[in-house]
Amino acid sequence: MRITIRYLLLFACMLCSMGSHAQISSYMNKLTDMVQSLKELKVYGYDYTIRITYPNGQKDQLSGKSYVDGANKIYYNTNQAQTILLTPEWYYRAEHRDKKLTIIDLKKHYTDENKQAYRADLFNNNMLSYYLDSVIIKYGRIQKYEERGDTATIHLTFRTNTPVQKMEVSYDMKRDIPFSVKTYCFYPQTDIYGNGDSNNGTTQLIESHNYSRNIVMMENDANSFFQVINGKIHLKRYKNYKTYSLL
Repeated sequence: MRITIRYLLLFACMLCSMGSHAQISSYMNKLTDMVQSLKELKVYGYDYTIRITYPNGQKDQLSGKSYVDGANKIYYNTNQAQTILLTPEWYYRAEHRDKKLTIIDLKKHYTDENKQAYRADLFNNNMLSYYLDSVIIKYGRIQKYEERGDTATIHLTFRTNTPVQKMEVSYDMKRDIPFSVKTYCFYPQTDIYGNGDSNNGTTQLIESHNYSRNIVMMENDANSFFQVINGKIHLKRYKNYKTYSLL
């Protein structure tokens, strides 16, 4: 579900203006141009809040920040549950609820071709591009479009065979990036065969804002979390966490 959440946050920012049924063709052309432009976006960041309601009524909430620097191959995501930093050299994950750390030297322990392909897809936006084309463009239905100045407001709904139910986007047409995005999702409580109660399940509201292209991330950002000196890890944060490492 974490991967799904991350890409829901990322693909939501790709929506652009659409209008009434008679205007669908022209707005689809705008959408195609916008999506293509943002597929090529290499550096961006945003803040987010995820509100989850489970079938038993229990609720959970996470708030955090996410940054992607495709040019330098760096990914950073942090919230109350975990902090992840991925650089060309290091994989760092802090599990805050369990107080555990994982630190891996990727140059020595990241030779699996499938993992390298996944990493390449992440930073080249291949997975994001596929999701945009196969879900957002294919299944999105226009409910509302308004344009005031440089701001476009778009509301979309989706067919029932996707977890995304609807999106509400405030888009900055001048900067070609969202102001804010709300994504409503529903995961029915059924098995792989469709058995169960399709009306009962887990709901998610993902709100993201403060989108920016002006993100500076350097490979040595890992030094703010830890350093390896003479083959030993020296933690700078979460010093009381149990640490697992491959150096």
